[in-house]
Amino acid sequence: MSQDIFTQNPNLKEVFKTSDGEYFYNENSAKNHAKTLGDKSVEHLEKPKASQTAEKLTAKQQLQKDYEDKFGEVPAESFTKAQLEDAIAKDEPLVAELKND
Repeated sequence: MSQDIFTQNPNLKEVFKTSDGEYFYNENSAKNHAKTLGDKSVEHLEKPKASQTAEKLTAKQQLQKDYEDKFGEVPAESFTKAQLEDAIAKDEPLVAELKND
């Protein structure tokens, strides 16, 4: 659920959550509210790292990343999306052809 607060507010870096599930932008406000609750705990939540660095990848970039994750090596740029998809599906790494100029 805390992931939602950061998705809904992409510029938000941290929040403070009280035991009743309310979110606050600053700790003092959260602590003041918590005084009115049976459970007076306040949880400090930071934006998950993945969300901070997430970037939109093209379909080919995602396949290149998936290939690298699976085989432990960066695929040659010359491989097509179809070749990358096929290699991942068949669990067979691709071999780049060397050009003799």
